[in-house]
Amino acid sequence: MLYPPFMEFIKKRIKKYRFNKSFLLSPFVKIFWEEYYPKINNPNLSREITDSTLNEGEGRKWAIKFYNARYKNFQDLEKQKIGLISADKALPIFRDIVSFIIENKLQEDRNLYLIQLGSCSGADLKFFYDTFPNLNFISTDVSDEILDFQKEKYNFKNFYFFKTHAENINDCFKKFNLYNKKVILFSRGSLQYVNPYFLELFFSKLSAVRDLNLFICDTIDLDFLENQKKIKSNQRFDIVFNHRYADYVKNNQIIKNVVIEPFSKKDNKNKNTAHTFLHIRNS
Repeated sequence: MLYPPFMEFIKKRIKKYRFNKSFLLSPFVKIFWEEYYPKINNPNLSREITDSTLNEGEGRKWAIKFYNARYKNFQDLEKQKIGLISADKALPIFRDIVSFIIENKLQEDRNLYLIQLGSCSGADLKFFYDTFPNLNFISTDVSDEILDFQKEKYNFKNFYFFKTHAENINDCFKKFNLYNKKVILFSRGSLQYVNPYFLELFFSKLSAVRDLNLFICDTIDLDFLENQKKIKSNQRFDIVFNHRYADYVKNNQIIKNVVIEPFSKKDNKNKNTAHTFLHIRNS
C-alpha cells in the first residue's frame, strides 16, 4: 500500500486521469484504483473522488465528447454498430421509451416529465424532445460544467436543468412538484458510476413516487452476471461498478430485465462486456 502522503498527492491529480490516459504517474494511478479506492469504507470520500473527475474543465470535455458522438434519431441508431449489432438493438432504451409513450397515448400529455439521470451532453433528452416536443424534460447531472454546456445547446421553454446526485432525486421531484405527475426517469450509462451505498438510497427514495416508470441501460461484465455468489455490486474499473439493478428494486414491478451481448467471443477486448436493460414501474 502507498504511504498516505503520496496517496493524497495522487488524489489531487486523479481528476485528470480519465481523459488523459498517458498520465505521468499511470502505474501509481493503477495502484490507486485497484488497491486504494476499493478499500475506501467512507462512501462520501468515494463520491468526492468520483465528482472530482468532472471538475476543472473535465466535465465540459465529456459533454463535448458525447455531444459530438450523439444519436440524433433512429436512423443514426440503426446505421451505427456496437460490436456485431446496431446501436438500436444494443441500446433498446431509446425505442422502448418512445414505444411506451406512444402505446400509452402520452405524446401530448403536459403532465408527463422525462428526467434523465447523469445526462452529460443532454443529447439523449434532445433525442426524445425531437420526437415529443410538447412533453416536459429535466436534465440532471452532478456537474455544473456539464449543465452549463447543455444550457448553451438547449434553450427550450419545456427543457429544464437540475444539479443532483442520484440518491437526491427527491429534491428534483420537490423542486418541480412531480409527486402527482407522470414521470419517466431514465439512465443510460450513468448509474454505473453510483457507489452501491448511494444506489441503495436512490431506490429507496423512488418508492415515494406514485406514477413512475424507470428505464436503465448500462454496461456490465458477463463474468459478474455469471458469478454464482450473486453479489449485488462490484467494481468494474476505476469509478465504474457492475450492478444487479433488479436486486435493488423495492416494492416495484419489473416489466423488463434483459441482457444484450453485442460483442463477438473472438473480440478479446470486449467479449466480457454486455448491456443490461431494465424497465421498472412504480404505481
